[in-house]
Amino acid sequence: MLKRSHITILLLFFLVTARTTSAREKRVGLFNSPKGFGLSMQLDSKAGDEISSFNLYGDTYGLLSGRTSDIGLAFSYSHNYILRVFDFKYCRSSLYAGAGVLCSYVHDHEEGIFSNPEESQLAKEMGFVLALNCNAGYGIDFD
Repeated sequence: MLKRSHITILLLFFLVTARTTSAREKRVGLFNSPKGFGLSMQLDSKAGDEISSFNLYGDTYGLLSGRTSDIGLAFSYSHNYILRVFDFKYCRSSLYAGAGVLCSYVHDHEEGIFSNPEESQLAKEMGFVLALNCNAGYGIDFD
């Protein structure tokens, strides 16, 4: 499992990164799925045409079924380009795509078709962000 020093270093990284990019629009959120849970942060470029995405993810796949007793941990970063912006009166939505890197430890007991080591080296991301006029929004990732 992660030591407290590792968690502290990750949190300090997020705080320092957010402070140096204070002129950008920022989004922070939690996400979950049947396979895990995590924290996501997105920072827009000053020009507003690029999005940097950071994700810290706890992989719980196989935990309930007893395949593993370990929770996996993954960190990903992707640099995304905004493909299309839809600007409405009370909200703005963006369609984006990009590439990045993924670092993880996931205890995998399955072999063959389910294990693909190349996917642990590069990350891809495509998504949609809807930003409302208040401090709320909605985001979907298609990976």
